[in-house]
Order: sequence, then C-alpha cells, then structure tokens
Amino acid sequence: MDRENRYFGYFDYAVFTGMLIVSAAVGVYHSGDQKTASDMLTGSRTMGVIPVAISIVASFLSSISLLGLPSESYKYGTQLFVASIITQPISVLIAAKYFVPVFYNLGVTSSYELFYMGVALYGPALALSQVTGMDKWWAVFTTGCVCTFYTTIGGMKAVVWSDVFQSMILLAALFAVLIDGYFLPGGWKSVWRDNYQTGRIEAFNLDPGPFVRHTFTTVFIGSLLGHILHYGTNQSLIQRYLSLPSLKKAKRTLWVVVPLKFFVYGLIAAAGLVVAAKYLYCDPLSTKRIESADQILPLFVMDTLGTFHGVPGLFVTGVFSGSLSVISAGINSMTAVLLEDIVKTHFKPEISENESTLFIKISSLIFGVLTLAGTVIASRMGNVIQASSTVFSLLGSPIAGVFILGLFFPSANEKGALIGASTGFLLNLWLGIGTYIYQPTYPTKLLTVEGCVEFYERRTGLLFNYTQVVNRNVEILNELYEIPPFYRISYLYFSVIGILVTVVVGVISSSYFGNSHLEAINPLVFAPFIQKRLKNGKKYEVIKYKQLKTEDDNCTNSMSTLK
Repeated sequence: MDRENRYFGYFDYAVFTGMLIVSAAVGVYHSGDQKTASDMLTGSRTMGVIPVAISIVASFLSSISLLGLPSESYKYGTQLFVASIITQPISVLIAAKYFVPVFYNLGVTSSYELFYMGVALYGPALALSQVTGMDKWWAVFTTGCVCTFYTTIGGMKAVVWSDVFQSMILLAALFAVLIDGYFLPGGWKSVWRDNYQTGRIEAFNLDPGPFVRHTFTTVFIGSLLGHILHYGTNQSLIQRYLSLPSLKKAKRTLWVVVPLKFFVYGLIAAAGLVVAAKYLYCDPLSTKRIESADQILPLFVMDTLGTFHGVPGLFVTGVFSGSLSVISAGINSMTAVLLEDIVKTHFKPEISENESTLFIKISSLIFGVLTLAGTVIASRMGNVIQASSTVFSLLGSPIAGVFILGLFFPSANEKGALIGASTGFLLNLWLGIGTYIYQPTYPTKLLTVEGCVEFYERRTGLLFNYTQVVNRNVEILNELYEIPPFYRISYLYFSVIGILVTVVVGVISSSYFGNSHLEAINPLVFAPFIQKRLKNGKKYEVIKYKQLKTEDDNCTNSMSTLK
C-alpha cells in the first residue's frame, strides 16, 4: 500500500471552482424573482415537493457529518446509523402531525436559529487541508463569499436549488468511494467480512445502561427526540415548509425525506465500512498519518483515488457542498429572525415590502461577513472547538423545551418558561463543563498496525506491541469507571436531560405563578389536539379568530383578533 500522502492538483481545483461557479449562477438566475420579503424568505410559496425534500436532507448532511460519520463507523461501528435510521419515520410522523401544522397555519417565518456557521465552515477546511494540502483559507474565503452571494441575491429559491445541485455532487463523491470499495482485495464480501469479524457491524446492542456511549436504547431515544425537534422547530426547515403552496404538500415533503435519508445515510455508513476495511491492519491514527479520525475519509480518497485527476476534487467539493447548505440556510434563517422577531416586533411594525426586501439583502450580506469572521475565531480555538461544539449543542435543549411548553401546555406562562429554561441551561452547563474536564474516553473497535509494523515504528519511533493493542480497551474502561457517573452519561442523553428538566420545571413554575392571560389564548399556537380541546371550551376561554387574506404571500393565514 502506498503510504505517501498525495495532494491536490490542478484538475481538483478546477472541479471545486466549477461547483462554486454553478452555485453562484443559481443565485443569479433566481435574483430577478426576489421582489418581496415573501420571495426572499419563503420563495413565494411556489416551491415543489421534491426539491424541498432534497434541500431538507442536505440540511442534515453538514460537512462535519460527512467527515464524522464515516469515522464513527471506523472507530465505533454501525450502531449509531442503525438506531438513528429507525427513528426517522417515527419522528417525521410526530413532527408532521403536531409541529408543522402550527407553524404553517400561522404563516410565521421565524422560530429560532443558532449561529454556528463559522465553525461549520472552518472545521472541514482544517481537516481537508491537512490531508489534501489544500489551502484552508482559500477554501474558507471562496466558499463563504460564494455562499453569501447567491443567498443574498437569490433568497430561498437559490438556497433550495443550490442544495439540489450540491446534493448531486455529494452523491457522486460517495459513489466514487463505494465503487473503489468494490475493487479492494476481495471486493464487498471482504469488506463485510472484515467489519463483521472486528465487531463493527452492530445493530441491536440492547444494553439499557446510560453510561455506554452507543447502545440501541441510547441512540434510539436521543435520535428520536433530536429528530422530532429538528423536523418540528428548526428555523431553516420551517422556512422550507412555508415555501410550499399547502400544508398537505409540506407534510408530503417530510415523508419524501424519509427514504432519501435512508439512502444517503446508508451510503455514508457503507463508506465508513470501506474505509475500515482499507485500514484494518494499518491504523492511520496510530501511524500519525492523520491527527483526527475525522480525516480518515479524505485520507482514503487521496490514497486510493488520488491518481485519478479530478476525483479528489470531486470528493472535497462534495464535503464543502455540505458546508454551503448549512451556511446558506443559516444566513436565510437568521435574516428571517432579525426581520420578524426584532425589526417588525420592536422597531417598525409597518415596514414596507421594498424596505423589507432591502433589509433582507443587507442583513444576508452582513451575516455572510460574520460567518467568515467566525472562521477566524474558530481557527484560534484549537482543541476547544470540540468542547465548544458540545457545550453549544447542550444549550439548544432548553430552547427546545420552551417550544414544547408553548405547543403542548396551555397553562405554561412566561415566568414558568423562563425559570424552566434557566434551570435546564444551568444543569446542562454543569454537565457539559464536567464532561469537558473529565474527558471520558470510550472503548473503540480493533485498531492495529500489525500490517505495517515497520512503517509504524519508523513514523512514531515506538516498538509495536500487540498485547498493548488488545489490552488498550481494558485500560480505557478502568479509567472510565474512575469518573463520577454523572459525567459518564452518553452524550445522546444530554439533550433529553435538558428538555425534560426545562419542561417539568416550567410546568411546575407556571402552576405556581398562575396564568394571567386565559382570556386571550389563540388556539392556533398550540398543537392540533390541544387546539381541539381549547375550541371545545373544556378549560379555557378562547378568543374568537377569523381568516384574513394577506396580499404578500397569496395565502390565507389564521390571525387572532382581540376584542
């Protein structure tokens, strides 16, 4: 096996640049249609089911996922994929029935969005540059500028259709990896056999303990809750639902997403197995060829496909396509939040269409610049990037808990929600800081260098000892048991804990303070089954509401009118 690293060539840069040019062209093509705020934020509600479904799938496949999930298969096996995929139809069913109708019927274009696009752009650039030799700052700057350009001038239509184009590139890159797996010694049968024998093919580990990193139970519960809230409350997805002409089509889009995600996630899991088979007896982490497991898929591409001009460029283009999808959706979503929740609510409720459109374009440009600035900050964080990512994900669960309070608990009030969210935030912060301090390490699947002992000893200056390889997981477990149990909880339970604490404390606190606005409850802000309960007048006095037709979005929105 050739273990000398290969680097990007002219054809690879040409492929990458071509993707950026086409993405920018999509924005130019749709720029003439963006005349109103509705055009910019929801595509005038004229989008089709298939392109929006593909765009939603693309929003899940960030570049971090594309690099991290194959490394997950390599180090820990397929348990995460299997249980996560099973939760897809269940989470879609719940989101389509209880969450989507609320936001769609209200016609609102904002829920919330977390601003983390700088790290999402810099992370893959750093990983890829170390393996391919590609200049990370060139990649960051060009990608960020092009994404800001087509999002600013093309709005939601440009975001969706560029996602479709970039998804095709992503699929081509994954197929290139899988085709190469077919030509490994022994082909796919050997790939499957090697992964099965090393325990990487894992589907139903039914260990109920919360202290195991991945079991079927932990992945199922954590993924189910995470997917429900992502499908039901994520800002960028809500705008995609509102880009469709009817609630029926919005729900249909979610069901189209399920088989698409099955397909794409299956490809990514398979790519991870191919990588594991390739480096089964010569672990590149141990030989110091890579610094992080996230770099193993790019290394594989350069090792096996590096001699084919343009193929490494295709792969890197596919990875950065994931970044473009996240960033473009984030820019569009943050602009919607700024306009709807800040400007219209607190400063200028009667803002005109022309002013709104101009504001959206200027805000999109500013958020694009801030994204690039965020990459500079991320580059100075070093190893703290992983820690900040973990803490950042922990802080999202109290917000999700507030959504649950608002949608399913009519008795919840502002004070109760604030106390609940604060309690969930503090508990999650405590958990996150403690986990970062103790840094729990979990056993991995077999990682050995017995197939390249001389190379290993030459690169590291260490003598190979197979006994140390076998006993390493025993040492890891002994170290893990010394950590206090609270800080050994699987990370997939972090969000569950935060949400449960927020909801429970929020409900109890709301009951203590009482509801002072029972006479002015609009049933449309609750989940459908709660709406029926309110309309039947079983507990609360509900204000009357009527249908108002708005000219800007050409659809009928239900608006409450106070008497």
